[in-house]
Amino acid sequence: MTGMRGNPAGDVARTLVLLQMGTMPDGTPDEAVKKFARMREELVKEYTRQYFGGGSLSQTDVDAWRLPVAAARLTEWIPEAEKANLLALVREALDGSVT
Repeated sequence: MTGMRGNPAGDVARTLVLLQMGTMPDGTPDEAVKKFARMREELVKEYTRQYFGGGSLSQTDVDAWRLPVAAARLTEWIPEAEKANLLALVREALDGSVT
């Protein structure tokens, strides 16, 4: 949030984690949640198309940042539902990396 330089793949990974794992405020009507979920899918699709279409970043580059970005996000103030989503992502990533 206050960084001045860094790996662009880390920035893309953070944006994707925010877009994919973020939750709506408690009490948001179901219809609004469903509409936002559809918009979110399209936004993620277009965002990744723009970044990966130019060839400077690959999905592999961004995937390498997904776990550290998700773990770092857990230190921020976030709603419990989002925290649960992030913990599931972290656990899945760690389970997949253990051989």
